[in-house]
Amino acid sequence: AARDLAGNLSLHGYGMAHYAAREIQSQVKFMIDLLQDPEIRGCYGAKDMWQVIDQVATYDLGGARTSSRYRTLATCGTIITAWLANNVDRVNKATGPLLSIDQIANPD
Repeated sequence: AARDLAGNLSLHGYGMAHYAAREIQSQVKFMIDLLQDPEIRGCYGAKDMWQVIDQVATYDLGGARTSSRYRTLATCGTIITAWLANNVDRVNKATGPLLSIDQIANPD
């Protein structure tokens, strides 16, 4: 599955996708700064930006949504993508395990 994912990312992660990702990254950084503003957090009675997001979803977008599920998915996706990028030689081998049982049992 890791080799399939790496192949798919390689196939679709070039050209305009790179430039679009850079633009989206700058927009995400702007939104994080905005949502972390003390005045905005205060308006929603929120301790952090994630509580602001949950409050807006509940009161302004018509229903309760919990952002923690999506944060977990995003974090896991980031970890997996970073692992693939840091282990290109392993992934490019046609056969053989990507992880050993020792690495799983005793992570560094």
